[in-house]
Amino acid sequence: MSADNISRKEFLGLSRLVAAGMLLPDLNLGTTEKEIKPDPFQNAVRLPTLEYHDPNFNAGDACMTPEVFEAQLDWLEKAGYYTPKAEEVTGFLKGEKLLPYNSVVIRFDLGTDKLDPDTKKSVWPRVFENLRKRNLHALIFLIPDTVGTLKDGLSWHDLAFYTNSGTLSICSHGLADHPNYQSISEEYALYSMQTSRKRIETGLKEGGVANPQVLGFAFPFDSVPSNAPELVEKAGFKFFASGVKINGLNAAEYKDINKGLPAIYPYVYRRDIQSREENARNNYALLPIKGGRSFIDTLVLNQNEFININVNDESWKKYKLNIWRQKMLPEEIFTNRLISPLSIIVHTDSQRGDVQDWKSEKTFNGVDAENRKIAVTFGVDQKGPLQFVPLYLREGRLFIPEPLYDSQAAKEVSPSINIEMAGDSFDQILENGEKDKKAAVLLTIANTAILIAQIIKISNGQLNENRVFGHFEMTIKGKSDPGEKTMIVLREMIRGALRPALRPDIKKYE
Repeated sequence: MSADNISRKEFLGLSRLVAAGMLLPDLNLGTTEKEIKPDPFQNAVRLPTLEYHDPNFNAGDACMTPEVFEAQLDWLEKAGYYTPKAEEVTGFLKGEKLLPYNSVVIRFDLGTDKLDPDTKKSVWPRVFENLRKRNLHALIFLIPDTVGTLKDGLSWHDLAFYTNSGTLSICSHGLADHPNYQSISEEYALYSMQTSRKRIETGLKEGGVANPQVLGFAFPFDSVPSNAPELVEKAGFKFFASGVKINGLNAAEYKDINKGLPAIYPYVYRRDIQSREENARNNYALLPIKGGRSFIDTLVLNQNEFININVNDESWKKYKLNIWRQKMLPEEIFTNRLISPLSIIVHTDSQRGDVQDWKSEKTFNGVDAENRKIAVTFGVDQKGPLQFVPLYLREGRLFIPEPLYDSQAAKEVSPSINIEMAGDSFDQILENGEKDKKAAVLLTIANTAILIAQIIKISNGQLNENRVFGHFEMTIKGKSDPGEKTMIVLREMIRGALRPALRPDIKKYE
């Protein structure tokens, strides 16, 4: 039977067969959608959430202050974190939306309004403005009865403005009675959830949001009931925020919407705020948060957990960097996993004694000492860099073996390059040192600059000159190395080394 001489009767017969599905096996209609899978080198597989309340919140032995809050936001901005909107969170949890690797949800539980003691106006617009000017986004889990309760307090116009500006996604935190959802009836739970959603939608419309969508729900007191996924769907929401784990090591998994969006408390201990204030050059983001780890450590660990790569995996050998002289620290101080480093530590030796003894081998012996075992990445001396820790470069990201011990690394921006040294300040030698010592220090700084420029170039944008920090700029322990003047000279030399010139100009500093 050809298409040229087919009769009407034959055509109708074929049509009935097609309608019955009998001929479909011969047709390639391409109806099967390809599953979206995240690439762990480019996309988030785990999604941590930072749960805030107001900027003066007390949480037992821990607290939040405006200074700590803004320092944490500064770090997120500098480190290039992506803060998704509610619809993107929904897509991630359903396995329909890929997010960048360095993604984190900023969450606020907004159950009360407070007036700023100085301005006598609501504290919340300042919080929202701090997010907006850093191009960060937050999910606001709102109790709608909070809005309009105070004179000069939070208004629907405030919430609408920051929603329309792309700063906020407004979600629900239930009604003002703040019940325990594990003990109330399903009937009342649905009433509370649906009523709060409708009130928020109405308020946002009145404030100026054209088509508000309230996608997420946070259970008060983390009282997540056993039927949470079904309850959330019945109430018209897309996802729910689940509880906080004290150790901070919990994050949402890609395509796992039934477990919700667990959170991390970013509150710091009061005792540590005083330590930071005694060394005011340092950053609040270094302070330990609830659970004992620093704010930065907690986020990086949550993102690194999925990379469970055995260091002996043969397929990784081709990604190993063998550019510099090497003297490797013992394998026993590392786990068998590869992780993205918090920072790359560049260390120099003590400037005591004869200039000829200022060698990276002495640095190696120091960090490999029985009671230390510090995962320093490089030592640098007058001969150049000496690599102590294996480095891998794959798809634009650097990896190192995971240290078993505290690396004592600076953690201002992850990843960063941390400049440490032993002995006296380089500044003293640069300003008042003997000629041969000053020349040795300048050569060491120049070699450090060349090393850092090489690392920056191979990192494909993962690192840049703005992510190079002196030890004194990070630690809360009152360090002063390598010196403020030294860092000025080093940064200028790095900029020179990143240009076509082969070596930084040392003579201008002599």
